[in-house]
Amino acid sequence: MSCKKIMNVIAVCAIFFMFMFYPSILFAQVPFGGTIVSAFYCVNGIWIIIGGTGIPGSYMYIYGASVSPFLSGPPTHTGQNILGFASVPAPCLVPCFVGLCPIAFGLTILPVHGTSL
Repeated sequence: MSCKKIMNVIAVCAIFFMFMFYPSILFAQVPFGGTIVSAFYCVNGIWIIIGGTGIPGSYMYIYGASVSPFLSGPPTHTGQNILGFASVPAPCLVPCFVGLCPIAFGLTILPVHGTSL
């Protein structure tokens, strides 16, 4: 096997393993922002619905993964304004008779985001 073919195989394997271990790079980071219309607390985070002006949608604030570098911290109540980037879809899990059941899905809020007080 020639050196060029070996390098191509190594490159394909490296890209495959990169996407396997870092799946968030498969999804584009989309900007979002607006006023929080609804905030529902799940076992794994906070499911928020953003409406009004800005970019509305359904988003998940995952505990530990969506750490805010700002003093205002995570979204806590309706009426707050939030701005940032979102990526991979995540479920909102709640306890049910079989364990944990997903009730909704939202795009995961990435670490760089900010909320109003």
